[in-house]
Amino acid sequence: MPCTEAYKEHIEYTFNAFCRVVIHYAAINAWRDRDRRQREISFEYLAEEKFYPFSTKSLRDGLPRLWRSFS
Repeated sequence: MPCTEAYKEHIEYTFNAFCRVVIHYAAINAWRDRDRRQREISFEYLAEEKFYPFSTKSLRDGLPRLWRSFS
């Protein structure tokens, strides 16, 4: 099939439209990732700043005696 100028122009416009869509959705994903990172709290911050321990007393120790026999 011979490539006419109109066909080459069509291919160029189609490719440009595809690139715009890809860039648009990449920007949306980057914005979502940025928002997600702002909501995250690091373990280092919790451990050092708030003094929350990573582990506490065993859950089994806090159960009534009857329930301990079933676990």
